[in-house]
Amino acid sequence: MKRTKILVFSDTHGYLENALSAIESHPDLDVVLHLGDCQKDFEKIKLACLDGSLKVNKRSIRFHGVLGNIDHGEVGAQELLLDIMGTKIFMTHGHKYRVKSSDDIIYYRGREVGADIVLFGHTHVAYKADYDELVVLNPGSISLPRGGTGPSYLVLEVSNINVSEEIYFL
Repeated sequence: MKRTKILVFSDTHGYLENALSAIESHPDLDVVLHLGDCQKDFEKIKLACLDGSLKVNKRSIRFHGVLGNIDHGEVGAQELLLDIMGTKIFMTHGHKYRVKSSDDIIYYRGREVGADIVLFGHTHVAYKADYDELVVLNPGSISLPRGGTGPSYLVLEVSNINVSEEIYFL
């Protein structure tokens, strides 16, 4: 069965060590997603993956990132809608959807764009809500966690018949 393995992290805020370690822990990755705060970090992480600095499978890893609320002056998207093996994944940092209060607004945005999965960051707290037609996920912060947990990230595995997700704590 063909599958796509996706590593998702957010809120690096200038600290790359944990993100690089998470990537090396999953050398069979197909996709890396960064949910904002700090776009410059994401560019450095991409280079480390592609220049051989990290022990990753050299087949072409795809990278997608969105801007966060501290990414002033950076060039990039605020939101992306990806189609991975027929699964529509909406990604955004979350600050424009008041995610620190509830997931209501981001849930409805996910429905509006036809997503199967909504990914957001900003709160620095890992989170999962499983609705009948939509899964809403936050990997937490890979560098500066809140809420008494350690740094965290998310791994999604998408196949043509199902999607699985697991949040990892460092």
